[in-house]
This record gives sequence, structure tokens and C-alpha cells, in this order.
Amino acid sequence: MDALVQMQGLVKRIFVILGTILIIFLIAFLFHVIQTNTFNNMDRTVTADSVTMEVTTDIHPRGLVTDAWEKNDAFSALKELSQQMDYDGAKSVLDMLSEYKLPDESVSKVDELNKALKNFDWDTMEAVLG
Repeated sequence: MDALVQMQGLVKRIFVILGTILIIFLIAFLFHVIQTNTFNNMDRTVTADSVTMEVTTDIHPRGLVTDAWEKNDAFSALKELSQQMDYDGAKSVLDMLSEYKLPDESVSKVDELNKALKNFDWDTMEAVLG
């Protein structure tokens, strides 16, 4: 009988320990869910300091004659670069465009853009690019 009472006491202790561990896990899980919901509900703002943007342009010459879509892509890239006031990127695109045989109106446009870039006149660049 004594062994049976000892066994019952041991089983009770094991269940109490397991119950306590289960309660601790439930509380930890509940805390985790609350923290996750709090994090997910936070208002997040994007600032200039938290975002970096890099624009890369790649124009492949085809016998030094540019296609309309390549020229338009270059001008679109220049517009983005001028909005970011990225001198090196804009200079790179204009240098590549100068290697192409462009129509007269595009040549004058590139000349205006080169002049504006040399003077760091970003507003004029954006106006020329439309």
C-alpha cells in the first residue's frame, strides 16, 4: 500500500510539473502574439534616410545608331537622375548618347542637357526632358 501511495504522489508531482510547464509555454506564446500584433500595427514611415535608390543605365550600341526605344530609355533614365541630382550618372548617360548617331532634334536636346549638367542646372534638365 505504501508503494501505491508513493506512486500516486509521484504521478501527481509529474502532472503538476507538466501543468506548470504548459502554463508557462502558454503565457510565453500569448506574450509573443501580443508583441507580434503590436509590431505589425506600428505605423511605419519611409524617409529619405531609410531608403537608398540606385539607378543604372545600360545602352548597347548597334552600329552607333540608336533605336527610338533606347533613346527614350536613356531620356527616362536622365529624368530620374536629374530628379536625384546625380551628376555622375547623368554624365555617364549623356556620354553614351554622344557616341550614337542621333536625329538632329535629339542632338540639340543632348547639347542642352550637357550645358545644363555642366552648370548643375537640374531644373533646366527636367524642363528639357519634359
